[in-house]
Amino acid sequence: MDDDDSDSDMTNFSDDDFIDDQMETSENESVVGHVPHYLRILSQNPSPVDDQSNDSSYNASLGGSMSFSSAASSMSSASSVNSVEMYHSPTSSDGSDSPVVVEPGSRDLRPISSSSSGWSDGEAGSNYQVPAADPAPTPVANVMEAAAQAIAQQTVQRVVVTEQIPGPSSASTSSSPKSRKRPADDDSDSNDVGNDDGSYCSICLEVYTNSGDHRIVSIKCGHLFGKSCIERWLKVSCGAIKRCPSCNTKAAVKDIRIIYAKKLTAMDTAENDRLKNELEKAYSDNKRLELELTKCKMNVEMLEKRFLEQQKEMKSKFPGSSSSGNPGCIHCNRSQSTVPRLVHTHRLSKGGGRVLAHNKYLSLLVASHASANPVFQGFGITKINSLDFNISEFVYLHPKPIRDLSFHQSEPNVLLSVSLDKTAKLVDVSCNSVVHTYQAESPVWSCCWDLQNPNVCFIGTQSGSILQFDRRRTDKVMLELAGDRTPIVGLSSVPAVPGRTLSRGGIIACRLSSIWALERGVNEGFINHRLPLEGTFISLNFDKELDLILASARPNQQCSTARHMVYQLTPSDNPARCQHLHTFHGGSTVGNISRSRLFNANKETFVCAFNESSKAVEAFQLSSFSKKFSLPSKENESVSDLLPFYVNQSLYLSTVSDNYLSVYSIPAK
Repeated sequence: MDDDDSDSDMTNFSDDDFIDDQMETSENESVVGHVPHYLRILSQNPSPVDDQSNDSSYNASLGGSMSFSSAASSMSSASSVNSVEMYHSPTSSDGSDSPVVVEPGSRDLRPISSSSSGWSDGEAGSNYQVPAADPAPTPVANVMEAAAQAIAQQTVQRVVVTEQIPGPSSASTSSSPKSRKRPADDDSDSNDVGNDDGSYCSICLEVYTNSGDHRIVSIKCGHLFGKSCIERWLKVSCGAIKRCPSCNTKAAVKDIRIIYAKKLTAMDTAENDRLKNELEKAYSDNKRLELELTKCKMNVEMLEKRFLEQQKEMKSKFPGSSSSGNPGCIHCNRSQSTVPRLVHTHRLSKGGGRVLAHNKYLSLLVASHASANPVFQGFGITKINSLDFNISEFVYLHPKPIRDLSFHQSEPNVLLSVSLDKTAKLVDVSCNSVVHTYQAESPVWSCCWDLQNPNVCFIGTQSGSILQFDRRRTDKVMLELAGDRTPIVGLSSVPAVPGRTLSRGGIIACRLSSIWALERGVNEGFINHRLPLEGTFISLNFDKELDLILASARPNQQCSTARHMVYQLTPSDNPARCQHLHTFHGGSTVGNISRSRLFNANKETFVCAFNESSKAVEAFQLSSFSKKFSLPSKENESVSDLLPFYVNQSLYLSTVSDNYLSVYSIPAK
C-alpha cells in the first residue's frame, strides 16, 4: 500500500482521537484497565501468536511496522500473553522517537520503527532493530505507524495496559474471563481524598463526633451525615417525599444507621457535653435564685412597710414606747428595766396553738398546734431547735386539741402529751413515735411527772379525777384520786423536803374553784389538803427551786381584774399552810384560759402573764412589785401559754397564740 492510500485512510481515524484519548491518560499518570480504541480496532481481528518462536514469521508476514499491531492482537487473544507494555524511548538508534514493545516473560525489546530492518538481541542500552518489513505495508500498518508517532509527541512517558486472561501461565486464578486491578497507590490516594471530604457533615459542614447528637451515620444510599442533621433533614426539611440531600434518592428515618469509619478523626465531646450540662444547670439555678431574691426583696419591702405602720400605731397607743431599739417592747422603768428583744417569729399555718414545752438537755422547744396535712387532720407538735430557732418537723399526735405537755426530768427523749381525745401518750421525740397510749374516761386537761419516782406520771381530767400511771404497768390505772367534779386545770409535782410544807413530797392540783395539796402518805396513797386560795382559777405554776406557787384567777365579784397570786411553801408541820407574798393585777377581762409563769432573771424573780385588755404580755418584778416590761402580742391575738427557758446561760421567753409562735431574748442586764 502506498503513502497516498495510507493518508486517505487516516481521514476516518484521525490523530486527534488518539491525542484526546491519551490526554486523559496523562492526567492520572497511569490508566488501569483502559484499552485505547485504536488497540480495540486491532483486536477485532486477532491473529494467534504461539510464543516467541513464531515472532519472526509473524513479523515477516505483516512487516516490521506491524510489530505493534501484533502485540495488540496477542493481548486480546486467548494466548498465554498476559500483558503488553509500551515504552516511549527518548531516542532510538537512528535518532528518532519510536515506541518499544515489551512482552511479559521476555527481556527482548522490540522498537517499533518503519525503518527497522530486523530483530537483534543485545544488552541494556543497545538499540534493537526490527527485521525488514514487507515493502508493501497494509493500510492497518500505516494507521499504527501514525498512531505511534502521535503518541510519541505526548508528555506521557509510560502507559500500562493490564488485562487478565485465564490460562495456564496466568498468575491469577479468577474464574471471570477478564478482571482489572488498580495499583495500591491509587487506592491510598483516593482514600486520602475521601478522608478529607468525609470528615465533615455535608449538611452543616461541621466535623463528626464519636458520640452525641452529631455522631456519624449513614442512610440507605451510603452517604454520611451527622445524626442530628439528617434526622432534621428527613423530618422537617423534606416534604412528603424523603430524599437524600446528596444523591436525591429516597430515604427514611428508619434507614439511618450508626457507622464507625476506618480513619474518621472524631472529636471527643464528652467533656464538652458535661460542661454544657453544668452551664445549663448553672443558668437555671441562677434564674431560680434571682426569682427567689426578687420575692425576698418584695417581702422585705412589705414587712418594712407594715413595721412602720405598726410602729406608728404603737407610739399612738403607748406614748412611753421606746424610740430606739425594739419599738414593740414597752417598759415602765427604762433605766432599770430588762428589755426583751424579739428573735424569732413563726406562723402556725392552720392555727390551734395552745401549749409549750422545753427540754434543756436537747435544746428543743415544742409547740402544739393543728396539723397542716389534710391526710392526718388533727393536732401535734412542731419541733424547734432552741439554739438557732430553726423549725425541724411536725409530729402528729392527737385527733383533738392538746391541753398539756411535759418532758421527763431524767429521760430527755420522753414527752408526755394529753388531749381532749381522752388519751395521754408517751412520745419518743428522737424518732417521732408514740411509745404508749393511756386511756381515760373523760377529756384530759393537765399532766406532770412525779419528781420522786421517774416511772410515775399524773394526769388531770375534765371530770375532776387525778389518775396515776406507771410505765412499768401500762395495762391499768395505778391510782385514781377523786375530788369535786370541776376540771383539773393544772398539776405540779413537789419534791420531798424535810421541815417544810409537803415534807414527804406530793402534787399540787389546781381546779377551777380551788387548789389542793396532795401529800404523799407513809405507805401508799395521798392525803388531800386544801390550800387557802380563793377564786376561779385558770392557771397554776410551781417553782421547785424557790418553793413558789403562782396561781392566776379570773375577775369575780370581789375583784374586777385578773389576779396573779404568789405563795410560798413555808417551814411548817402543817401541810396546808403557805405564805402569801403578793398579788399582781391584770386586765379587766379574761377570755381563753391563759397560763402565767414564774422565772428568774438577773437574780430577780419575775411574774409573767398575759393581759387580755391590753393584748400584751406583762412582766412584774417580785421584789419591787412593779411592772418591768410589756410585749404586745402578734396581731393582737390572745396568748395561751408563756414559757421562759435558758439556752447556754441566755434567757429566752417564748409565747404562743392561736396563729403565732414568738421568741424573745431577755438581756442579762
